[in-house]
Amino acid sequence: MKADISLEDSTASVILPFLKQYGYNSFSTLLLYHNICYYYLKTCEGLVGYFDGNKITVVIGDPICSVNNYSRALNEFIEYCVTHNKQVIFLLVGETLTHLLKQRGATVIRIGDDFIFDIGTYAPRGDRAKMIRLARNHALRAGLIVHEYKPTIKRNEELEAQFLQVAKRWSEHRSLNSHFLGLNLFDYYELKRYFYGTVHEELIAFMSCAPIFARNGYLFEDVVRDPNAPYGAIELMTLEALAQFKEEGKLIATFGISPRLDPIDMDKLPFKGRAIIKSAVWCANTFMNLQGLHHFRKKFSTERAESMYLVKYPEGFSIRDLVAILRSFNIV
Repeated sequence: MKADISLEDSTASVILPFLKQYGYNSFSTLLLYHNICYYYLKTCEGLVGYFDGNKITVVIGDPICSVNNYSRALNEFIEYCVTHNKQVIFLLVGETLTHLLKQRGATVIRIGDDFIFDIGTYAPRGDRAKMIRLARNHALRAGLIVHEYKPTIKRNEELEAQFLQVAKRWSEHRSLNSHFLGLNLFDYYELKRYFYGTVHEELIAFMSCAPIFARNGYLFEDVVRDPNAPYGAIELMTLEALAQFKEEGKLIATFGISPRLDPIDMDKLPFKGRAIIKSAVWCANTFMNLQGLHHFRKKFSTERAESMYLVKYPEGFSIRDLVAILRSFNIV
């Protein structure tokens, strides 16, 4: 078993101060993980996290800098890539950066929603959240109890082994690796929060939560259930975690992107690019059930849904671009 990566890692010690000040994107903390490269901006304070390919650079999320400096950061990083004869794909970026790239003539594809829990006011009320209440109540009747594991106080190797066993069963139950950036359960555990559910003292589901520093919130990074876990386990754990965050004065929480392509953006693509993406989406929906994931998260009826985008500069989208994205996440 590989050793967990900790905050004592030299890279983390350099990146973390930037994340704490400018980490606004839901996936910003995940830039700590290995195999990600960093470009440190010269025209303003901040950095860009990316996967470095031979001809294509895949940027993950928005620049880690002040939103007021996005234009400056974008100009500098694109110039850097052009100088090195590389095209750029910006993945999982928000409205502000997308607008700036659209002004440059880049290809823009809306790829999903980031459903945002406003922790201070969220409650699963009304008809829209009826399914969440039903699921929660079913899990309670099944005897599920939610706990928080605090490894910063004391590591529990036996409990962590149970987490990993559930993760293994969960992974084997799925056709493909459908987890963004891999399953890094206890990497940077000092930053994370862990919640888990037991039935008759048997661990059957868990979630790890990574901080979104600049928004005083959390990303539900790893959400994993045993194939035999009772219906409603994830819903109950989510509501319990939100209740705990509310007591602590946290502001937002999110599952991250819930993938869904926008047909309007698709229609703007040339036929070849449209065919490539539609084929990729068909495969993803068939083997990874992305439609089911979007439906599951939408039923929480959060107050906000922020659009997330894939943007290609210069314009166009080819099979090479798709392969670059898949390789970035070790899918091919």
